[in-house]
Amino acid sequence: MRFNPTLLELCSQLCVQPRVCEVGKPNQKGGVERAIRYMRDRFLAGRSIQSIDQGNRELEEFLAHIADKRPHPRDPTRTVGEVLQQERHRLLPLPDPLPATELIKPARVDKTAFVRYDSNDYSVPPQYARQTLTLVCDDRVVRLVDGSDVVAAHQRSPVL
Repeated sequence: MRFNPTLLELCSQLCVQPRVCEVGKPNQKGGVERAIRYMRDRFLAGRSIQSIDQGNRELEEFLAHIADKRPHPRDPTRTVGEVLQQERHRLLPLPDPLPATELIKPARVDKTAFVRYDSNDYSVPPQYARQTLTLVCDDRVVRLVDGSDVVAAHQRSPVL
């Protein structure tokens, strides 16, 4: 089994070790899948998040008032929040600064000097029309780069 080198680099910066799970073996990754399902069904369902800041505020409120108050799955005499507080001293701190996690990919500029990403159009100067630039995107900013020069930067628009 081979891992993507970029994934391995990120894992080393975060001090985690990737593990391979076999296809069709939910018992090997069930804890993670259940946590994802819990967040999808209890936090994201029916919620409209318009910005990262709004989503983070609502998530912090959800964690403090709902998720951390539920009984722990393995020890129903304690809450998830109580178990987290007890284990917090064993957790490694996140690196400072955090590793870069931007999406980097080629982006074709159309004839009207726009690049389409995540169903949104981002403008670039007209001299870049019909050229290929590099799109560098994180959760807040979309940058379009020509070599080492940033030719356009935009606040990331929500997916429409």
